[in-house]
Amino acid sequence: MSQTSSTTQYNLDISSAGEQEIIRYSRDWNEPPWLLEHRLKAFETFRRIEPEASPLFRKYVDLGGVVLDEYEYLSGDSGVLDLNEPGMAEGVIVEDFHKALQSHGELLKRAFLAKAVKSESDKFAALANAVFNSGVFVYIPRDIHIDSPIGVKLVLPGGHNALVHQSIVLGDENSGFSIVEDNSSSAQGGLYLGVTDVQLLEGSQGLYSNINTLSESASVFTNRKVIAHKDSHMGWTLAHLGGKVVRGRLESIMNGQGSSSDDIEVVFGDKEQRFDLVSDISFLAPQSTGAVFSKAVLKDSSKSVMKGTMGIRSGAKNSRAYLSIHAMLLSKQANAEAIPTLEIDTNEVKATHSAAVEQVDEEQMFYLLSRGIDYGVARRLMMLAFFEKAVERIPSRELRTTLRKALQQKWDGSVSSDRDSSEDVFESALEFASSPRGQTDIFEGHYKYRTTTESQPN
Repeated sequence: MSQTSSTTQYNLDISSAGEQEIIRYSRDWNEPPWLLEHRLKAFETFRRIEPEASPLFRKYVDLGGVVLDEYEYLSGDSGVLDLNEPGMAEGVIVEDFHKALQSHGELLKRAFLAKAVKSESDKFAALANAVFNSGVFVYIPRDIHIDSPIGVKLVLPGGHNALVHQSIVLGDENSGFSIVEDNSSSAQGGLYLGVTDVQLLEGSQGLYSNINTLSESASVFTNRKVIAHKDSHMGWTLAHLGGKVVRGRLESIMNGQGSSSDDIEVVFGDKEQRFDLVSDISFLAPQSTGAVFSKAVLKDSSKSVMKGTMGIRSGAKNSRAYLSIHAMLLSKQANAEAIPTLEIDTNEVKATHSAAVEQVDEEQMFYLLSRGIDYGVARRLMMLAFFEKAVERIPSRELRTTLRKALQQKWDGSVSSDRDSSEDVFESALEFASSPRGQTDIFEGHYKYRTTTESQPN
């Protein structure tokens, strides 16, 4: 893996004329002064800060081949945004960002300025805040629960086009919603910069899923955060399948007593794909709960760095945290790093993490081959069964099925033989995952498998 502690090796600047382009775009779209001011401050922050703030993790930064200045921002064919709105209750808002600026300006301003994804938190978040050319605003009123998921489809046109998107989501008190976001490509290449910002007020319940099937020549940078207030719950499901270079930052901020978060993240890399992913939970209030389940399968020469931090702060007594980062390698050329961190500033808490990277289990492979299963099909079953321990936690049956099919389709896209019917493969994989052989975790004997910290009163 390429290692460096300097940003000068990367072409991560865009033209100094960017400020003038931002002003032109903002005026063309009749944006209010506060939004233009926000864009310009974000652009200044982007040009000032480094891609990795922590010196401990700079050696893992691998952005070779990413040339930000080669893309077209705020002009040209930026992409396609398609909103699927279920039957809406009165007061629910699901609108294109600029349309919402005109029709719900004050509410959008309040949500936008209070959002968790700050420009200072990440260089690519700053760029997305400065030059976004696509967006959606979702507002769920108090005591309203939407049963059907809200669909957001984003299509990247490829080439030298940059699709820079903002999803601003506000769940009012005791509301409930589910959002399914689909990112795909219509051509090779392109840059996708995305910000997903969710605010959950007291007692609200939110589910947000994203499946990235962008072309394997696209550059992908995302920042996703939620601020969860008292007794609210956030569920994330993220599938990283497409992209040449994929850099994702996910954080759940437990800001109120009794808040909770459940993060499920899967990565399937092949060829020369590179993934740099962070999944954090910050506990700021007592009796809050959070869990991260990250699973990666890597084949060919793909690489991943998966980092996670459970930060339990001084005001978060009686909180519980769990962090799991596991990767399975299907080739000797594949590489994975799993870096879990616990930061505990108080007592009377429970925090557990497990992390390991291992080659495919040969005993499980032998078991499958001994039953007459072809070698290629056996590897595919191992992949699906490995992911199943994360997939089965997804609350939506439809989403579980969609994700299983997406994983299968990616595998089929890189394997030219041994293709039996998808339904047969799904049934076989689920059967194997639930069998004693499939339930045997390949990390059980690993010395890094699990560390548990229980802090008691002094």
